[in-house]
Amino acid sequence: MDPRPAVRMISDAMNGRKPLARSLLEQVDVLVLLPVIAGELGLPWVDLYGADLAYRVDEDLIRRCDVKLLRKHSALPLRAADNSVAVAMANPRGDQDMVDYLKQRLPGPVTFVLASGAQVQQRLVAVDTTSYATVDTTPAATAGASSVAASSSLPTTVEENPVVEWVDNLLSRAAMEGASDLHFKFESDESLLVRFRIDGVLVRQEVPLRGRENEIVNALLAKCPTIDPFDKTRPQDGTFSFVTTGGRKIDSRLAMLPQVHGPTVVCRLLDPANINRRLDDMGFAPEILVQMRRAMQQHQGAVFVIGPTGSGKTTTLYGLLRELPAEQRHILTAEDPVEYRLPFIGQTQIRNDLGEKSLTFAKALRAFLRLDPDVILVGEVRDGETAEVAMHAALTGHLVLSTLHAKSALGTFARLEELGVDPYLTAETLTLAINQRLIRRVHDCGTVRAPNARELAFIRRRGLAIPEQVREPAPNGCPACNGTGYRGRIAVVEVLEPNDKVRTLIAEKAPQSEIAAAAAAGQGYTSILSDAYRHVLKGTTTMTEMLRVLDTGGQ
Repeated sequence: MDPRPAVRMISDAMNGRKPLARSLLEQVDVLVLLPVIAGELGLPWVDLYGADLAYRVDEDLIRRCDVKLLRKHSALPLRAADNSVAVAMANPRGDQDMVDYLKQRLPGPVTFVLASGAQVQQRLVAVDTTSYATVDTTPAATAGASSVAASSSLPTTVEENPVVEWVDNLLSRAAMEGASDLHFKFESDESLLVRFRIDGVLVRQEVPLRGRENEIVNALLAKCPTIDPFDKTRPQDGTFSFVTTGGRKIDSRLAMLPQVHGPTVVCRLLDPANINRRLDDMGFAPEILVQMRRAMQQHQGAVFVIGPTGSGKTTTLYGLLRELPAEQRHILTAEDPVEYRLPFIGQTQIRNDLGEKSLTFAKALRAFLRLDPDVILVGEVRDGETAEVAMHAALTGHLVLSTLHAKSALGTFARLEELGVDPYLTAETLTLAINQRLIRRVHDCGTVRAPNARELAFIRRRGLAIPEQVREPAPNGCPACNGTGYRGRIAVVEVLEPNDKVRTLIAEKAPQSEIAAAAAAGQGYTSILSDAYRHVLKGTTTMTEMLRVLDTGGQ
């Protein structure tokens, strides 16, 4: 076992750079760690997004409490299967004032269970409190809660604007539910269509504030200092940050476009939790992880991640960077835009709107080479000049990481040649090409069945192993998966680590079919279909989802 991560965590804690608990949670899945902690404390443990819940969220119980107090102290009232009352808390043993408050507000007896604070916040923020009655504040009702309310510094007389409060809650709920984007679109009847993009799919959200749709959009636009919410005659964009009810800061990009029925607004959430994902947690096969880590141990060469918008390319690139000791390597990035801030890494924002003074990818790369870098990350190779400089940097003692628009990992060579890179240079420098898509993970509530006729025909045509059974999502899902049957996404990839035969064929400008045959015959190639089908056989995803994402059309 490599002791270096543990040594770094202890060193960070001793020097005040990062608490040991936070470092530990970055290395270990909280849902693996918390049951162990619960056992040590002698408390029941509940996974609020598991399929077999012994408890359910009960809004009648939540209405008995001050929701702001529940959010502040990460406490969620639940109804057990036997109709008794329980409270899921992130810290039931260390928050005695809140425990006493809950015992007074809820019908007893009340038991307490340990849960993930993030899960508690996510379930709480999904509760629509706009129709809640005011919490009873009579002396008898609040006698046991005075210390909690005092420590919470909650406003008691000032009323918040319900539109602003709803928008704040919507943003927080989107972040908690893992949405990548929020979409706001006016319909022909002047209603407002609000959707979250969750796991790549748009999911409609209820809008309770009827007649105040324009106020909702204005409240959102007003959060961005560079946008004029009263000028909806021209496209505008900008950035802003907000803090979720769980205390996490989320950076956001906002874009507004005038349309026939009213402005369409899209808000992209740049959750810093994404950059903390390790390669081990993204669904990569063990042998592919070995290839990735082997590429990152090289001191020169080029690694390309390929895929459409929203396929997780940036997350994978940052996951690759996390494999490096950033304090000991000089790492520079050129990004458009810089979405996430990385410690110990020099990041440069590309600007193409300054005329002759614009800072392009190619200019940034040339400047990097004068700064003694070890590793260079280029947000995207999109033109010949950038491609040429990047590949020469990879040849002259630098490890270069980037994204590229190509049809496949095998298509990397043809795409670079289109951009003007000599095939000989590509053959010498390309270390690894990863063509990536994201596929939804079937939730624990899913069921199993035998493959149907269409699926069997596809499997036989492709010469794949025929499984006795495959997973499918539950027809209406469950509360934990928001009724979708899926929760979360994993990466499926085509990976090419060129062998000597492939490099020779590239340098000789051999036909693509010949290069593909040589790659398939070697040990360094994995097709995206075989990687996705691995997840079908494991029960991680479904045949339907695999066919949807890979766009095979069943062929």
